Amino acid sequence: MSAAVQRPGPEDSLPSAVTPTAGPGAQGAPTPVPDASLEPRRTRTGTAYVASIVGIVVAALVIVFIVQNLHDATVHFLPWTFRLPEGVTILASAVAGALVVLLVSLARILQLRLTARRHRRRHAAQTLPG
Repeated sequence: MSAAVQRPGPEDSLPSAVTPTAGPGAQGAPTPVPDASLEPRRTRTGTAYVASIVGIVVAALVIVFIVQNLHDATVHFLPWTFRLPEGVTILASAVAGALVVLLVSLARILQLRLTARRHRRRHAAQTLPG
């Protein structure tokens, strides 16, 4: 029994930074592969820029919503009664809901931080020599 010997083909002799091209007229000419280190990285400034654009678009949509809903609505809240445009009323309700969610999530974050601090103190006390 003889073992089959593999001979290197033309693809095997190319450096790792180039790959052969396919197609008519290419004739196996190597094409450089882009280096991953040359690609732009995400930065905080770039992320803030994208977030600003999204915020501007959302603000524009909110303004259009309010302008299209200017009919007055009577609002009854606890002992108060007042009249506001429908768009403003709905926007105020959404902001109030967002504040409630923010307060609940803030309470949860504080709870988790206190738990983590207690855990760190217990762990530090257990690992001290003596």
